[in-house]
Formats: sequence, structure tokens, C-alpha cells
Amino acid sequence: MAYYDDETNILKDFRECRDEDLCPLDKKTTELLQRIQDEEAWSHSNRKSDPPPDFYSDKYTLMMEVMRVDDHAFINDKGRVINPHIQKENKTYKDIQGFLEKQGVHFSGDIIVNAPTNLSTEDDHSYDKYVANFRRVLEKHDSNYDLYTSNHEGYKLAYFILDESSPYMQVSSPDDKIAVVGKAVKARLHLPFLDKAFIDTLAASKADYFIWYMPYKHFKSKEMVRLPQAVIYSKDILGAITIQEYNRELLSSIEI
Repeated sequence: MAYYDDETNILKDFRECRDEDLCPLDKKTTELLQRIQDEEAWSHSNRKSDPPPDFYSDKYTLMMEVMRVDDHAFINDKGRVINPHIQKENKTYKDIQGFLEKQGVHFSGDIIVNAPTNLSTEDDHSYDKYVANFRRVLEKHDSNYDLYTSNHEGYKLAYFILDESSPYMQVSSPDDKIAVVGKAVKARLHLPFLDKAFIDTLAASKADYFIWYMPYKHFKSKEMVRLPQAVIYSKDILGAITIQEYNRELLSSIEI
């Protein structure tokens, strides 16, 4: 099982984030963040045989479902979800485990895999795949809402979203989408947590809270801009956000 296949590892890494890298948007979400950090208050329910959702807290009458999204997955001609990145990650993880076993190496630490797919940038990931995968994953978890509420009646529901996508930018012209290593590009930074395409999906969701964790949105800029590693919303505040709209034809991954 690869590192992030275990939801407890996702929360472990999140809890190690610095306060300045976290962005709760109101008093409710500041309180939610504090409650998530209270690790002892949460019970695990994330094994295959356990009833959903993945975590719950009797102390805070909260339940939390953890999910992974990225900008790689797509639906093939047979209607199956294909994710070349996770496929390569899982294969590499198994290869490493096999190598360690063959060499007689006893390793008790975590193995974190970052395996390139060797696909072209366009085939590997895109904004359109990002939006579609985000919507598909949240809608899939929404379909289990009745199970969540029947297992923990009266509890508020939080969706914890591990976003493994690369950062994006909106360039000035289609020609600038063909990025070259070392070449500076003038562009508008994509802020997914304010993007109408994503906010609409959150607003349509059945969860009460959202923790959107984005550990891989790293890039270099002349202005030394940094994105928050996580944005925490309450459902109530979504309508008050100043949302942004982007031209998807000009959106390009910063990671090439």
C-alpha cells in the first residue's frame, strides 16, 4: 500500500503543517482546524471493513471523509477511471518493496514515491482533467452521504481533500503554453480555492466543511509568491467568497 493510500498518513502530514501555511476563512473553520489538530479526539474508521466515513469525533460531533484528487485521472472509452500517475506510483512502490525484500533489508520507515509517468505534459496532466476529477471524486463521496449520516446521526460532515495536482497559470496567449525550462513567463497565477469551477462543486456538495490540502503547489516567481498549503471552508461562507473565473484555453501547468 503506497504512502497516501493510508488516510492516516494524509492527516499526519497535514497536522505537521506550519500555522502560516494554513488558511481558515472564518471563525468556524479556525475552530474546525483546532479540532482536527486534536488527534486524540478522533477515531479511525478507514479500513475496508469499517463503516464510513473515514474518521469521526464523538467529542466534537464531527465526521470526516478523506479523498484524493489530482490532474492526471480521466475516463477512458470503456467508462473506467484511469490514473497513470497513481498506477506508476503503486508499481514503483511494489518494486521498491520487492527489492528490499530480495536484499534482505528490513525497513520500518515510510516510503514516499514520486514517480514520473514519462508522458508528455499534455497527456500527463491538464486543467480540464483537474476540474473533472475534482467534481467526479466529490460527487462519488456525496453518493455515500446517507451512510455517513446513518452511522453518525447529528454529526457535521467534513470533506478532507488531498489535492495532488501541480500549480497552474493563465498565460497571455496559446503560444506561451509551450513552456521551456528556464524561460520566464508573464502569467496570472491560478488560485484553485477561489476558482468558480471548483467553488461551484463545493457549493453543490453535501458536506458542511471542506479542508482543501494542496502540498504540491510549489513554484518559483519573481515576486516570491507562495500559495497556502491548505484552505479551510465552511459551507456557509462559500457564497461570500470573491470567486475568480479563468480562461481554460489559456491555463497551463507550471510543472512541465
